Amino acid sequence: MIATGASAMIPPIPGFTDVPHLTNNNFFNLTALPPRLIVIGGGPIGMELTQAMQRLGTQVTVLSRSPRILSKEDRAAADTVQKSMAADGVIFHFNVQFVGIECTSPGLFLFHSTSCLLELNFIAILVNISPIL
Repeated sequence: MIATGASAMIPPIPGFTDVPHLTNNNFFNLTALPPRLIVIGGGPIGMELTQAMQRLGTQVTVLSRSPRILSKEDRAAADTVQKSMAADGVIFHFNVQFVGIECTSPGLFLFHSTSCLLELNFIAILVNISPIL
């Protein structure tokens, strides 16, 4: 076995590299809870950290290009997880097409296909990871 680790694949969203963001590599370096967090990705890691942050007091919004969270899992189980997280206050947006991110003060603004403008403090990219070779 060769265990080289993995790193997050940064999505090709215009302006993304200009804004502070969290990945699986630096997520646990947070020293304070952000008031608002957007999680890009609806997979198991993203949902685990979404639930934790929401329950700790951060308002979390999940943006997914898929039509649902946990798309590789049993649909009934995924629906149960989503309903529970929504009851905790998590906001979900599905079938999102990312247009761009603009850095402003005091937050960041993320535009997506529903013509919605979301204000946030951090973006967490918790989607596909690629091996470090």
